Amino acid sequence: FTSLSYFDDNKIIVPNTIIPKGTKLYRARVIPSGKHYLTKKEMGCPPKDKATAGRANPIGIPYLYLCIDEATTYYEVRALYLDMISIGIFEVKENLNILDFTSELSLYYAFNNASDSLDNILCKYKLLQLISRDLSKPLRRFDTELEYVPTQLICEYCKVRGIDGIKFYSSLHKGGVNVVLFNNDSAHCIKVKSKEINRVDISV
Repeated sequence: FTSLSYFDDNKIIVPNTIIPKGTKLYRARVIPSGKHYLTKKEMGCPPKDKATAGRANPIGIPYLYLCIDEATTYYEVRALYLDMISIGIFEVKENLNILDFTSELSLYYAFNNASDSLDNILCKYKLLQLISRDLSKPLRRFDTELEYVPTQLICEYCKVRGIDGIKFYSSLHKGGVNVVLFNNDSAHCIKVKSKEINRVDISV
């Protein structure tokens, strides 16, 4: 891949967008058997002792996984036919500096508004594309948590650089966008609604 000193020297990992205060984001959970709904408190991150490794977080370090739209949350929790799910609506508490891997870089704009050489600009662009691909890579049920290690390291580096979170394409819902916030208190659940999954479409 490349060394972290290269990231530092060339400012590869820097925030490139802001999620404004008051923005609404979404998170779903499958309602366990025997319960009819989940509370706002239950829609947040799991406690540290129950936080499994994810695409962005190492085991034992919970991050807040959210989606830009409600529909993507159904896919992210891998909801099945007749599952009951609760969808939490979260509100961002303050402006957040985000590294957005879904944004398309205009090379013309970047080259005409930067002191970097075209070689450096293209290198940055390619590296961010590669990281974005790994973040959005689908994982099969028999893949191990080791598959998450590269993107976990990138997210830890983002935290060190003072970035509040990342934004990337969903691996499960085409066109869907996920947001991961490193500080669980950056957004709070303001409302919960429940739904039943009444149709599942499968294509091969």
